[in-house]
Amino acid sequence: MKLQGIAKTYPVAIASAIGLLVFASLGFWRSSQANDLKEELAAREQESERLTNNVRNSAKLNSQLEQMGTLTESIKSRLSNPGDLATNQQYFYKFESDNKVKLTDLHQLPPPRTTKKLYSFYSTVPYSLRATGDYEHILKFIRAIESGPRFAVINVATLDVSASGKKDEDTNELSPLTLSLTLELLGTAP
Repeated sequence: MKLQGIAKTYPVAIASAIGLLVFASLGFWRSSQANDLKEELAAREQESERLTNNVRNSAKLNSQLEQMGTLTESIKSRLSNPGDLATNQQYFYKFESDNKVKLTDLHQLPPPRTTKKLYSFYSTVPYSLRATGDYEHILKFIRAIESGPRFAVINVATLDVSASGKKDEDTNELSPLTLSLTLELLGTAP
């Protein structure tokens, strides 16, 4: 009864207090929804940006696919065939004649034994070779292998003075140097 008396005595104040509570709770509810809506807006803007980038980049997709096809064919043309011993050895003999060195030993080594399959499209074709010549021609020979048409990785290189290791008294030149290389050519998958 006291509340009814207060309500009758101060009706405007009570109505204002109830309105204040209603508006305060609506404001709190709306502000909590505003944060959720801001997060949702940010997520949708990010998704929109991603889709816009996909559409913009898809315009170049066909030309990029053609370019990748061309590059793949270029790589395939530079691969060694592990079973084609004659062609692979001729590759090194061409460098021998172009760079004035003498190949005294050249063999294709057995493929490395790996427990994991490292390459699904390519294999390695390991070689061991020995060449003799003067310092300048040996360097040209190494550069020719490194920059040649095939992909090559030199694993071990050793440069030694030949057996005599002395100057020739007639020509006053040093004995030829001996280069030992262990290298791998990138090859087609077996």
